Amino acid sequence: MNSKIGNIKRQQFIVRAFDALWVLERALEIAQKTPNDNLQISVLGKVGNECLNGERRVLGAKKALKKYCQGILGKQSDFGWFCNPEIGTLFVAGSMTAIFTHLIDGKTLGAMSSGPYGILRGLGIGEEAVLDHIKKLNKGDFLLVVRGFRSDIDRLAGQFDQLEQTG
Repeated sequence: MNSKIGNIKRQQFIVRAFDALWVLERALEIAQKTPNDNLQISVLGKVGNECLNGERRVLGAKKALKKYCQGILGKQSDFGWFCNPEIGTLFVAGSMTAIFTHLIDGKTLGAMSSGPYGILRGLGIGEEAVLDHIKKLNKGDFLLVVRGFRSDIDRLAGQFDQLEQTG
């Protein structure tokens, strides 16, 4: 009996940091124009240095941010909010929300001190790149995480490079 090994298409990730909201919005437009429906898009951003609690103004800001993110990523996109002790209060929107907000012993993965680092490393992102992304996230940049087939990810990487050069 002959075994036949098929060509399996593997999905990959690209993570980019953007220091301005308008550049992130432009990158999202580029990603959403990709003809392949298999892209999974997420955004991670810092809300504040401290762990914000359930104050009325904070809850209002959370609702506004959720509405804004769903306006960009689509009404059905997930949205979460957590406090990481090393970074501060963060939001996550899109397909990776479930990972960052998954509870373990009453605490979300993202809220664990090595949570964002471990999650990004688990995606196969190199250690130096992850440390750089965490540093940028800590200073207030937005992280855009896109999962897709290699051809789409390579094309997006080139388009994001051009965007960064012009932005």
